Amino acid sequence: MRLLILISALALACASCGGDRPTTGSPVTPAAAPGAAASDKVAPVWQLAFSLRDGRATWGRTGAAKAGIETVWIEDKLPTDAIPQGSGGDTWTWVTSDPAPFSGSASHQSAIAQGPHEHLFTLDEGLPLTRASTLFAYVYLDPVHPPTQVMLRCNQNGTWDHAAYWGDENPDTHAVHVGPLPATGTWVRLEVSSTALNLDQSSNRKPRPATPDTDGPKTLNLDGYELTFADEFDTVPDVSPWGPGTRWIAHTPWDGDFGDAAFMDPQPGFPFTVDNGILRIEARKDDAFIATDRWKRFWGAGCLASNDRKGNGFAQQYGYFVMRAKLPSGVGVWPAFWLASSFDRTDAQAGKDGTIEIDVIEYYGRPETYQSVVHVWEPAPHHAEGNTAYTSRGFCTDSFRDYGVMVEPDWITMYADGVAVWRTKTPPEHKRPLMLLLNLALGSGWPIDQVKNPTYMYVDYVRVYAKKK
Repeated sequence: MRLLILISALALACASCGGDRPTTGSPVTPAAAPGAAASDKVAPVWQLAFSLRDGRATWGRTGAAKAGIETVWIEDKLPTDAIPQGSGGDTWTWVTSDPAPFSGSASHQSAIAQGPHEHLFTLDEGLPLTRASTLFAYVYLDPVHPPTQVMLRCNQNGTWDHAAYWGDENPDTHAVHVGPLPATGTWVRLEVSSTALNLDQSSNRKPRPATPDTDGPKTLNLDGYELTFADEFDTVPDVSPWGPGTRWIAHTPWDGDFGDAAFMDPQPGFPFTVDNGILRIEARKDDAFIATDRWKRFWGAGCLASNDRKGNGFAQQYGYFVMRAKLPSGVGVWPAFWLASSFDRTDAQAGKDGTIEIDVIEYYGRPETYQSVVHVWEPAPHHAEGNTAYTSRGFCTDSFRDYGVMVEPDWITMYADGVAVWRTKTPPEHKRPLMLLLNLALGSGWPIDQVKNPTYMYVDYVRVYAKKK
């Protein structure tokens, strides 16, 4: 569910600051920038990741600035109530020497690792941000173990599609390429505008409801609709790595596989098996997977897509799309059911006039919530509307549930077991039929070190309905 996008006309900078020290700033606990008008406030950043490929980096004072006033998010310690996390072997390690901190008394330092690794944190209330701010972070690249890339990633409104990187090209993210790596062995200030990262968005987060969103009345009504597609998974899915001619392929058709587990070509017994009419999608850790994966991932998992690269296969523009599934538990899992515009992915110009994605459910292992997002990818720049659905504890993992979406010309409405949990206006960029995708992925910025090996997603069926003619 991740498409590579290119963003141009960037107002970005990476400037060496030598030994100068800033003379303005706020305490470590985030606070709104002084003088910020209420109309300037945008959705907070509720996750922030310090990422790199290879090597080691040390990170210092980090925050946002506007009109010469800095709001400091991190210096000496994490913000109050932050939950520290890491992936790729990285952890939160605070150091007071080698190197000496740029400012304050301590800096946080990555592990030395090959490939992608990062440490991050999560806040319930988020980090304050005002429109047209400049995000900044001080970084010190290890001269003995230099990374090939460094990146700052932000999660706003439930999506990680706000990132900037310096160094080698990163084809697997939406990140904006700022420029070359900064110098090693000295503190350097990295800067990127919130506008360039598409962070100047209003918040769609809401207060936690007194009762779960999924406890409302069942309002789904399929009178006047007929079944147009169904896979009841009575047998192993009709799937091949790339098609053509099979009902499903085992990768995203734009070769944009994502996450901390590689989507594997189907083989006997893995990652797809069927027992008593239930599809089991498996994620497994195995050192042998590294030899077949370009990102050298230890984990393999499964994806099903109803279109091949040429756009062949099932797709439908409007109607009701539903998956009945029981999801795995634990932080680090990332099962999903989603839809994407159907067209010939081998044509570089196809889809430029309108491409959307509808994430019916993305589940990150948090026992009382899941996310739904509607993305617009083309025409650029990318933008999205999302929602956090609150559930009873274990709603997604203890039982089979229906996760559905009704797509109409005016509205897109998300359902859980027939209860409408969120709706948003159908974007005008929705001009094409929608293909189906379901997958068990891992990661999305969450650590995977506690994921059970193996872990499973169970799917009873996938069905699609359309209005009778």
